[in-house]
Amino acid sequence: MGLYKDQIEEETCMKINENQTLNENIADIKGLETAFEAHRRLLLQLPKEPQRLPCLNESNHDKLFFFSPLLENFDDGKMT
Repeated sequence: MGLYKDQIEEETCMKINENQTLNENIADIKGLETAFEAHRRLLLQLPKEPQRLPCLNESNHDKLFFFSPLLENFDDGKMT
């Protein structure tokens, strides 16, 4: 696999064993796929184009899906 080869876990400062985390990684990816599919189905059901913030007009809905967890951390334009 090699995705986590030579990476260090921040809290424990220990090297990540990708064989031990494989099942969790697969579950995380499948969860993200499922949520993204639900997002796309919801967009198809909407009667009109959803409103957007002016600063995000250049981003399509798929990109905004992935930005949304980051945007939740903003408070008055500052990261919290």
